[in-house]
Amino acid sequence: MIKKVVYIVVILFMCSCGVKKTTSTSYNNQSNQKSLKSDYNSNDRYSLERFRNIKSSKLRVYKDNFEKAQDAFFSDNWKLAIYYLNIVISSREDADAYFMRAYSKSSISDFDGAVSDYLKAINLRPSFVFAHNNLATVKYNHFNIVKSSINDLKKAISYDDKAPLLFANLAIIQTADESYEAAISNATKAINLGSEKLYDVYHTRGKAKRLNDMFDQALTDLKLSLDYKYDNPKSHFELGNTYLNLEKYNEPIIS
Repeated sequence: MIKKVVYIVVILFMCSCGVKKTTSTSYNNQSNQKSLKSDYNSNDRYSLERFRNIKSSKLRVYKDNFEKAQDAFFSDNWKLAIYYLNIVISSREDADAYFMRAYSKSSISDFDGAVSDYLKAINLRPSFVFAHNNLATVKYNHFNIVKSSINDLKKAISYDDKAPLLFANLAIIQTADESYEAAISNATKAINLGSEKLYDVYHTRGKAKRLNDMFDQALTDLKLSLDYKYDNPKSHFELGNTYLNLEKYNEPIIS
């Protein structure tokens, strides 16, 4: 099974084609004071694979319904996963089940339902960093919600300030918010923390620098992005824009 990871990165170019919709204030982040597992985010923290490893603890409570939901989930049979997760949740509310149902709903373009379920997961487990991250993903990608998505990621970082994914995602949305200096700072943190998607993070930082009139530094970052992944059209696009800003009309895209 290929390891699945949910990213916001590349949202403007890879998966942000969803229709922008008017949203209600109910999409604002929620939390409560319920007890938490302190080690929840310690292993495989932002990979769906972690949900493959929780079957034994869930089976004691939900019997075979959770296992059936899990099998459907990892077979990308989203509607069947939702069916069994509905049964699980009707037995007892469970943050992991809400997360899995939210992801499944998002996968069949039920983005309103996904937002609702991510919020329920967070309400049950306020330190659920993965849920905060994915909530911001859906809100920004599919509803063009900027400020609240930034707050979701800042909340996630308050629980885990060592995750490069969170800083990389925050930088993307801050660039859209025209908070360029903050975006540059957070992209730099993602790089220093060892992001697995350096081509994306250098692209984000290069774009923020270009929009902040730091053209020479933007060139450096965008060329680094292409060094890591040459067939990255968004970095070629930004690099071309940077040459235009510098009025270097005859420059090669990559030297």
